[in-house]
Amino acid sequence: MLEQQSHTGSLAGVYEVYTGALRQAGAVIVNDLQELLVAIKALRIGKIAQGPRVAIVTNGGGAGVLATDSIESLGLEVTELDSNTLNRLREILPPAASPYNPVDILGDAPVERYRNAIDVVLKDPNVDMVMVIALMQSPALDADELVNYLGNINRECDKPIVFVAPGGSYALRRLEAASRIGIPGFRDPIDGAKALKYIHDYSRAYLKIRGLLH
Repeated sequence: MLEQQSHTGSLAGVYEVYTGALRQAGAVIVNDLQELLVAIKALRIGKIAQGPRVAIVTNGGGAGVLATDSIESLGLEVTELDSNTLNRLREILPPAASPYNPVDILGDAPVERYRNAIDVVLKDPNVDMVMVIALMQSPALDADELVNYLGNINRECDKPIVFVAPGGSYALRRLEAASRIGIPGFRDPIDGAKALKYIHDYSRAYLKIRGLLH
């Protein structure tokens, strides 16, 4: 007599088998349509992350904490910055800013402060990916100039960058502009963290298939 296979426990086991096989083949697994859209936006840039270590540059401390929690909950690492990086950040940032990861460049940060901090962080050997967060209500921040800078630095560096800009229509238009020039843009740090996870998972499979990761 054949055992009934439609029991939910049996179905769960089949799902695990399929997802395990897909991951071994290099596929990135998503759970719903929203995650699929996040993954498409993240992976279309085609950049490879060498590891799970993330640096965050933000003008809002609360957003940095939310990003940290989201990144770590997904199994990535909010990395400890190199001592040379910390010393350089202390030199270029105001005394009240935090050079530690997440790098809080303060709410009054203009684009120049973003540029200086991101340039330093991208050179850190402990950093594989970068999340840039901009709370655009600050009158000191020229959002269009920031997007243009991110587009330029994205073309020059190999490390993946994602851009997070919470807010309404003003922020959304800048996220759309960033996406058009190759920067994955998201409205909250949770989706930004998921994007980094998909980049990491794809990169790991890519490197493993090519014998560059053991």
